[in-house]
Amino acid sequence: MNGWRVRLALLLSALVGCGAVAVVVYARTATITNETVLASLDYQEISQLYSVTYQGNDLGDQVQWLSGFADDIFFRFPGGEEIKGKKALAERLAKGFVEKPGDKKRRHWFTSIVIKPSGEGAIARAFFGVLDVSGTQAAIVSTGVMDDVFVKTRDGWKFKVHLIHGDKEM
Repeated sequence: MNGWRVRLALLLSALVGCGAVAVVVYARTATITNETVLASLDYQEISQLYSVTYQGNDLGDQVQWLSGFADDIFFRFPGGEEIKGKKALAERLAKGFVEKPGDKKRRHWFTSIVIKPSGEGAIARAFFGVLDVSGTQAAIVSTGVMDDVFVKTRDGWKFKVHLIHGDKEM
């Protein structure tokens, strides 16, 4: 019985040692290649950011919608209009939130979100669609692709660059 315990202790020590070596090698490789390493939680938080941000837009909650963007956001709408900075974005969109407060009867959805690490944080591409749900049957208003750059702040992940390409433009 004693020999069995010694062998088990040696096996567990070897496994822990191999795991530690693997972590060091991976961390060293990431440092050498200047690659940002994203954890599983980062992928989940970035994916969730699309939902939280655009539910704010769809339901007329300007504070929630703006919370998804970095202060120095670069935002490009379909058609090419560009806005720099969260303050300018808030001013541009305040009119829509004031003219039609509350639920906009519009629903954004996102699919095929591909997130990759980048030197600054993360980049992503997502397909999107917008539904008009004001009538008796939902109707597709627009579809397209979003190309995004994300930064991690003390308040979590934020859109730093948000480029919206409508399918009609592509």
